[in-house]
Amino acid sequence: MNLFGQRGLLLFEQVLSSAFNFFVVVALSQKSQQQVANFGLIYSFALVYAALIKNGALNLYLTSGIQSLRSLNSLVLKVVFNKLNLAMLISVMIFIWLQAGTAFLFVFVYYSLVDVYKIHLFATGRFFENLLSVFVLFLSFGALYFFETESIYGFLVASVWLFVRYFILLHNDKGQVIELAPEKLSRDSFLMTLSYTSYSHGPLWLLYFIDATLAAVFVQVRNIFQPAQILSRVLDIFEKKASSGGSSYYSNFNRVFLLNASFLTLTTVILSLFGYFLFETLYGDHPATLAVTFGLYALVCIGTFISRPIETFFYGVKRIDVLVRTRLIAAFSFVMLAVSVFFAPSQYALNFMLAGLSVVWLAINFLNFSCVKDYRDDC
Repeated sequence: MNLFGQRGLLLFEQVLSSAFNFFVVVALSQKSQQQVANFGLIYSFALVYAALIKNGALNLYLTSGIQSLRSLNSLVLKVVFNKLNLAMLISVMIFIWLQAGTAFLFVFVYYSLVDVYKIHLFATGRFFENLLSVFVLFLSFGALYFFETESIYGFLVASVWLFVRYFILLHNDKGQVIELAPEKLSRDSFLMTLSYTSYSHGPLWLLYFIDATLAAVFVQVRNIFQPAQILSRVLDIFEKKASSGGSSYYSNFNRVFLLNASFLTLTTVILSLFGYFLFETLYGDHPATLAVTFGLYALVCIGTFISRPIETFFYGVKRIDVLVRTRLIAAFSFVMLAVSVFFAPSQYALNFMLAGLSVVWLAINFLNFSCVKDYRDDC
């Protein structure tokens, strides 16, 4: 399959996934802000655990050029059964069960593990099959929603299907297990994810604690930016794959970075305008400071998007420690920001948080980008 066809199918899969998430938030908004906040919180938990697996296994697998599912599975199991990661998994699942109930537990299960399956299919060129997990989720949730039952159980159906397909693929993989992970990878992946979580997902958790309504608005605004997140994710996957092919990726890094920054910034600005004018139509509400919220959230989005090619660079040159160092700095900055939020009026907590986050992203991207030239000369 040619490159355009590959990109097209991967983009379509990401569009469908984004459309589904958008539909879920709109559907839950019709019931209550509390349900929106619960979904956003649990989805956030799932993304954190998925990031542990991504940092500890998937990025290394993609940049290695190896296509063995048994090798990937071995790497993923090392990350999952790391003592710290396993303790976090059990704690989070107990919290979800007590806070939101069994139905929402499968939201966490599906989103925390689906990328393992999808990344292997992508690496082996099975782009059509990559779409199936999204179709199963969309159809199961949609059918339950249409018949006015507990539509969130659609995630249970999709999770069962995902596990069955994964184990069939694993059983059929006859390749040998190739060890890919440095000994300290589990530690580094945990530190990277823990630090990234603080300033990427921490804001939602803190807002949920302050006021679930603010957390719901955060989730609804974030939902508007799904298309930009799709494009960023597709570009990120292909760039990580391209970085395994030789030194040309690193010599052209500035061009790749500028293309990412320009294209995704333009997309983010357009979505900000779209979301601001259609927010009330979609969610039935229009907060007083919505314009400021969209502007600040757009800055945070741009910060996260342009960090991805920088991340790919340091994974490719095997200097994850650079990312760990700057992310720990950012985590410390966020802790100070989180403490200061409690001294601000609660109605301004959301925008206060977003303003601080935009500064944090600017700082870590500047620090990381300034390190790129030193390591690029060695490629």
